[in-house]
Amino acid sequence: MAVEYHASTLTNLETDDSKIQYEKLTADGNTFKFPVFLSSVHALRNSPFRVATLFLSLLCLLLLLGVIGQSVHYQKVQQDNQNKLTALNKNKEDLQERLNTEQKEGKDIATNCEQLMNTGSQLNRKRDMLYTNRYTLTEQLRDLRLSEGQLQASQDTLEKEKAQLKASTDQLQSVNNTLTKERDLQQQQYVADLQQKNDLYASYDSVTKERDNLQNKFNNASRSKDELQKKYMKLVKDLEKLQERHNFSSYEKEKLEGSQKNLVNEILQLKSKLDALTIREKALHQNFSTAMSPSREPACDLQSEEREKEKVQKINDDLTDERDMLQGEVQRLNATINGKTCQTGWRKFQYSCYFLSTVKKNWNAARESCQIMGAELAIITRREEMRFVNNWVTKNQEPWIGLSDRGVEGQWEWVDGTPLTTTFWGTGQPNGHTGTNQDCVEFWRKALQMGEWNDEKCSIVQTFLCEI
Repeated sequence: MAVEYHASTLTNLETDDSKIQYEKLTADGNTFKFPVFLSSVHALRNSPFRVATLFLSLLCLLLLLGVIGQSVHYQKVQQDNQNKLTALNKNKEDLQERLNTEQKEGKDIATNCEQLMNTGSQLNRKRDMLYTNRYTLTEQLRDLRLSEGQLQASQDTLEKEKAQLKASTDQLQSVNNTLTKERDLQQQQYVADLQQKNDLYASYDSVTKERDNLQNKFNNASRSKDELQKKYMKLVKDLEKLQERHNFSSYEKEKLEGSQKNLVNEILQLKSKLDALTIREKALHQNFSTAMSPSREPACDLQSEEREKEKVQKINDDLTDERDMLQGEVQRLNATINGKTCQTGWRKFQYSCYFLSTVKKNWNAARESCQIMGAELAIITRREEMRFVNNWVTKNQEPWIGLSDRGVEGQWEWVDGTPLTTTFWGTGQPNGHTGTNQDCVEFWRKALQMGEWNDEKCSIVQTFLCEI
């Protein structure tokens, strides 16, 4: 745009200025018209605007040529760079492809190396196994050789035993002949026994009648047992009535609780005796069932029936004596239920008297001391007893009580042989099953509570609590 503008300006200037004459410079060979050139220079000096316009036009032309040259050079350089970039990209792709190929070959080599290592390990294991098998086979070969010698010796021994057995066979044959003769004698004896059996059948009817008489006596004993059962239930009802009335007053409460304990003890005794009677009744019933079995031989029946008759008669007499004794005990209980007092130094609570020792002994020695005084280590089965003992013992006292599992580990029993039912163990107790051999029980005092139990080694010396 600038070049065109200067060119048009120059044209207009040449057209408008008709008065100025320009002399053309001509060159014919080596001749030069210097006056004409001077006149042209002089004309230019006289018009500076035209000079500036011409100069600017030339400058614009030079700039245009420079821009064109620069553009051509830039395009050439850009083309060279593009060619170089294309070559570099191609080289990069070639290098990437070679890298991938090399990596793949490296992985294949690593895989082959790992396979070779695994194969080597397997070969080593096989070699070790072969060595082991070789050693085992060698040992087995040696054992087989030893066994061969032993078998040879055994064969010789068997040959000797074979000869001995042959001699024994001859002896047995002679013994067999003797036994055959004895069998014939036994056959004759059997015929005689069969005759005796027939005779015993005749006496079987009389024994059956005696058995019926014994059955009647057994029924009488059963009725006696039922009467004792009714009395036992009556005592239980009396116990319940006493329990309902024990809240009248503190004095009457202690008195009734004492009566309740006595009744409980007596009821337990009556129940144990009742259980014994039941066991005897079952035994008697079993004996009768056995006596009534028709599959027994008559020869044995006669003797067994006589023995059973004596047993039933004895059981009947024992049941009668025990019934009379229980009736007497019931009468004695009714007469002495509230008349118990405690010795000096003992404390009474409800139905029992308690003694807390000041000396310390192990569990066995403590029990012996209680037994010397006519008592036993305390049996505590109720919360009221726990509170009574807890209020009595001091902080430093941990007295022995009559509970242990010295018979069978984990089966706790009181000193009177009754199993443990109601428990007052401390937290985490008993823990004697862990191997610490803690088979005896002591009482732990707890402030504002009813106390608790702890199992301890029986050899530990402690104070002890007796009950009578």
